[in-house]
Amino acid sequence: MKTDDIIAKVKATASQAGQAAVKAADKAAKTAERFVETTKLQYQIYELKGEVDALYKEVGKLMHAAHQNKPVEESRIDELLTEIDRKLAGLEDLQEKKARSKNRKYCKACGNTSEMDQAYCGHCGVAFEAEPAPETDKAEEPEVPTDENDETAEQAPVEPETEELQEEPQSEEE
Repeated sequence: MKTDDIIAKVKATASQAGQAAVKAADKAAKTAERFVETTKLQYQIYELKGEVDALYKEVGKLMHAAHQNKPVEESRIDELLTEIDRKLAGLEDLQEKKARSKNRKYCKACGNTSEMDQAYCGHCGVAFEAEPAPETDKAEEPEVPTDENDETAEQAPVEPETEELQEEPQSEEE
């Protein structure tokens, strides 16, 4: 009997160790996946910042040329500024994704991140935008008839008037 007990205990211990190893491997895989995602986002941010810097440089050269009374196409400056705005919006989106991948919030005002449960930026104090409530599928909601003559139409519960609910205490003299 002792041998059977020992074998059963060894099997149970091996099973537990195997389950623990699977959990550890899953956690390591998720951590690695999150790291890869964050690294990709960081690279995209780096590339986009470089593109924005190049556009700023080009705008600066055109402005300097205008300062020296050289001919400059204003439409070209407008095109570059529009492109800068577009790329900066994309950069902000990437920063938000990167922060979310680290379970943090990105502050649009100062560029720092804070914990997800914070209502205000820990660095500059600006209030974070409220998270939108998850949208429900309108197809899932039952349709409520609105025809007053329809007997199946839901009626709003009638709230009793407050005067009826508040009874005045009766005097003992009555």
